[in-house]
Amino acid sequence: MIEIRKALKEDIESIVPLWIKLMDMHKAYDTWFKPATNGAEFYGAELQKWIDSPDHRVMVAISNKVVIAYVTGWVSPMPPVFEKKIRGYINDVWVEDAYKSKGVGKDLVDAMRIFFKERNADMISINAALGNTRGVKFWQEQGFGPVMYYMVQHLK
Repeated sequence: MIEIRKALKEDIESIVPLWIKLMDMHKAYDTWFKPATNGAEFYGAELQKWIDSPDHRVMVAISNKVVIAYVTGWVSPMPPVFEKKIRGYINDVWVEDAYKSKGVGKDLVDAMRIFFKERNADMISINAALGNTRGVKFWQEQGFGPVMYYMVQHLK
C-alpha cells in the first residue's frame, strides 16, 4: 500500500535524489533546466524552508518505508489587478518509474488540491515542459489546460 503524507525533514535526503532525476529528465528538453553545481544542496535547503512554511506544501508517497514520489507547491497572492486573489502553484512532481501510471501522481496532486482549497486558492497553475509529452498528458488528465505560452530566449 502507498501512503501519501506531508513530508518531514527526515524525508529531504530521499527527495533530493528524486529532484535530480526530475532535472536530468528536463534538461533534455532545454538547457535552462540544467541545475547549478550546488543545485541539489540549494534545493535541499529550500525543502527545509518549505516544510516549515504555512504557505508551502511538500507531500511524499511512501511504499515499504521508501519515498517513491513527491510534489511541492505553494500559495501566493495574485496581483491586485485580478479578480482571482490567491493562486496555488505546483512546482515539482516526480514519481519513480515503477510507480508511474498507477495513480500515485494523481493522489499527490489531489493532496495538493486539498491544501490549496484549505488556503482559499482560486486556481492552481503548473508549468510543463513542451517536450514532456507524458507530463503534459498527465496534467491534462488532471483537468489542467493551457492558458498562455511561457517563452524563453537564451542570452548566453
